[in-house]
Amino acid sequence: MDQSNKSRGFGYVQFLKATDATTALEKMNGTKIGDKDITVTNFAKRNEREDVQDLFRNLYVNNLPTTLTESEFQAVFAPFGEISKFKYDQDKGVGYVMYATHENAKKAIEDLNQKKEING
Repeated sequence: MDQSNKSRGFGYVQFLKATDATTALEKMNGTKIGDKDITVTNFAKRNEREDVQDLFRNLYVNNLPTTLTESEFQAVFAPFGEISKFKYDQDKGVGYVMYATHENAKKAIEDLNQKKEING
């Protein structure tokens, strides 16, 4: 949950027994919570995930100036392609961008990561 008590859209559960984790995965994967289909998978460290490196569309952006507005934040990422969703926390200087395609996300990283200066 975030500070306003809204779901962040993901969660982690650690089971004491591997069999319990397997049962939860089998029974919960593909079910609905409210109107959302959920995906349940075993945890894997980022560097151990084979497909994530090639298919990501979501970006986490930090170290943004707190003077940056939400519309300015969106404008920085819009040139790289269609944005499916974005969220910007001006107080913390962080944001999330979900592109429609992996290629758009990859291009944004290549062009912006530690290269773009925004409002100083």
